[in-house]
Amino acid sequence: MFAALQLLLELAASWWTVGLLASFAALAYHWTTVTFGYWHDRGVPYVRPTVPLFGNIASMALGTEHQARMFGRIYNAFRGHRYVGMYQMRTPHLLVCDPALVNRVLIGDFAHFTDHGQYTSSPDENPLANGLFNMRGTQWKVMRQKLSPVFTAGKLRHMRGQIAACSEQLMRNVAADVPATGGSIEVHDVLGKYSTDVIGTCAFGLQLNAISDEQSAFRRYGKTVFQPSFRLLIKELTWLISPALRRTLRITDIPQDAVRFFTDAFTDTMRYRQEHGLVRDDLMQSLIQARTDLVINKTEPSGMTIVTFLETDIVANAFILFAAGFETVSTAMSFCLYELALKKPIQDKVREEMNATKIKHSGEIDDEFLRELQYLEMVLADSEWSDECIDFTMMFNLVGTLERSNVKISNSFQKRQEKP
Repeated sequence: MFAALQLLLELAASWWTVGLLASFAALAYHWTTVTFGYWHDRGVPYVRPTVPLFGNIASMALGTEHQARMFGRIYNAFRGHRYVGMYQMRTPHLLVCDPALVNRVLIGDFAHFTDHGQYTSSPDENPLANGLFNMRGTQWKVMRQKLSPVFTAGKLRHMRGQIAACSEQLMRNVAADVPATGGSIEVHDVLGKYSTDVIGTCAFGLQLNAISDEQSAFRRYGKTVFQPSFRLLIKELTWLISPALRRTLRITDIPQDAVRFFTDAFTDTMRYRQEHGLVRDDLMQSLIQARTDLVINKTEPSGMTIVTFLETDIVANAFILFAAGFETVSTAMSFCLYELALKKPIQDKVREEMNATKIKHSGEIDDEFLRELQYLEMVLADSEWSDECIDFTMMFNLVGTLERSNVKISNSFQKRQEKP
């Protein structure tokens, strides 16, 4: 009798366990899929989610498909639609495909789409997190207004001598490295060193010597920001699943040693200039002025809502402009050289145009010289077209429209495939 009672209790316990597990599984499934009816309920064409929790981005989140390829696949599946709904994890997103609507988002109604849809660490966790790319609302508008004058054509012309000096150093190093390596070099790495030196001297007045110095700290720490790794994939996956969880675990975007290096480097540079009265017409000077206006004097441009700026916000903008300056330039040049290597006739035509123009101008590179390189300009434009643009904006809300949602712009990778 006792044995039978014991068996009955064990069966009851096992059924309770099974029931609890089944209930937990049902609740988990409901939580991970409860938002998947959002676009259907609103009559918007959408990609049917295939994986609970991940929505439509499982392949991208797990690193098996590039973001550009994923969006291109969705775009092709809904060719002819002006927009298509999709799900990034549990969150509804709208992929805008129609050029007229893209124009509305980026120009006509841009006031509602100023924020990028990027998850980032808080400034408390990462002092470099709150750069212009991640700032939102009024804070973004104020900082953009402060930095925009730096990127005028006139200021860029004044930088030509500095760029030429870096270019000459690059050519000397390439001439020395090619025989030493048996005739081959890693182009992206070489151009990364070059663009690091260019952005360092033109924007910050720093002689970084990344081209000639293999141990350049700026180059070494700069590479860690963009270096793909399994650890980085796990970090990004945690962001996608739950930004709150990542903040709780204090998982940062950038290695802490790199954060400390860039924070100290840019802070010391600004303070050195101010203490010694050094003034240069460059990006660093604009950041110093922004620090004086926004952090020390706390003055806001007229008509702007009052927002708070910290010392770390200024340093963060120095970092993001440095990182974006060297990585985007080196990547764009690498892709262009790769395309030229594949297409020898185009490469020859570019060389002929440059040699003829150089002879015409007696070897002097000036504005007129650059304007006459029309074929090279077309080659660069075509190469840039293949690079993926930033295609996220943050959540928005307008009266009489869809509820708060995220908007994505159909990326340039797919548009390039459709060029005549």
